[in-house]
Amino acid sequence: MRKFLFATLVLLFNLSAQAQDAAYSIFGVKAGSTIGFQTWNNIDQDALFAYNAGIFVESLEGKDSKSSLYAGLSYSQKGSAKRNVQLFNSNGSGSLFGGTFTRKYIFHNAVLNVGAKNRLDVRSNGLIPYYSIGVFGSYTLDTNLDEQLSNVFLFDPIEDNVRPINYGIQIGGGFEKQITEYIGMHLDISVFPELSNQYVEQYGNNPPFLINPYTGQQVTLRDRNIKNLAFEITLGIRFLREIIYVD
Repeated sequence: MRKFLFATLVLLFNLSAQAQDAAYSIFGVKAGSTIGFQTWNNIDQDALFAYNAGIFVESLEGKDSKSSLYAGLSYSQKGSAKRNVQLFNSNGSGSLFGGTFTRKYIFHNAVLNVGAKNRLDVRSNGLIPYYSIGVFGSYTLDTNLDEQLSNVFLFDPIEDNVRPINYGIQIGGGFEKQITEYIGMHLDISVFPELSNQYVEQYGNNPPFLINPYTGQQVTLRDRNIKNLAFEITLGIRFLREIIYVD
């Protein structure tokens, strides 16, 4: 984890340094909501409602440049949920807890994303629409999988099968708004589909038989691959840095 965070900070600061050689650059902070989805062996789970927060920099060729390169470092919760479920005991009869509940699967991630942004013409209300595309890499800092109840330990995902490093693409868009000459804001909506599996569980030719705690039926536990899809809605504060060259 230390090596990943160190490499992330080096890349982020390198981009910032490149931006400082130009006439203008942007830096800022952002935070917002995350809607997380997971596909378990092509079966979609319920959505997880979480949050994200981070910092970002942009390089500009000019103060009114329509295009820019950007990098961001953020904390993002990803995962999924099961809602209105009840648990059956180990012999498949009877319902535990006497009612339904929600089971959340939360993956805490440090995310580095880099890409390019293109701005469109300013609207009459001062909003500047834009779209962006990029790539991201993430490191899994922690999960809540070890908080599982003992009777669903084998059926639900377990910590040992989590892959710490993952990657994917980022596609987004939104609006920017200048508040003063040097301070602005943005509202960004982005989707982050992962191309790698964050969780891989394999049993080969000896899959275990056990009671499905959510149905009470005996099942064969199959190999399991979990992939993330996250939608992030963030509000950011942008600061313009102006560099004046003096001979």
